[in-house]
Amino acid sequence: MSDEERVRLIAYQLWEEEGCPNGRALDHWVKAEELWADESEFEYHLLKDVEGCALCT
Repeated sequence: MSDEERVRLIAYQLWEEEGCPNGRALDHWVKAEELWADESEFEYHLLKDVEGCALCT
């Protein structure tokens, strides 16, 4: 799955969780990008032992 597809899926899930409101697409997209970035950083830390990182110790 590409990064854009993952963000799109997260945004769709957020939209559904909020009851499918109209006019919130940009809000959901921005929040999805933030969540995706956090998710990606966490996955990076799972694969690497980043020196000095609290997640990696």
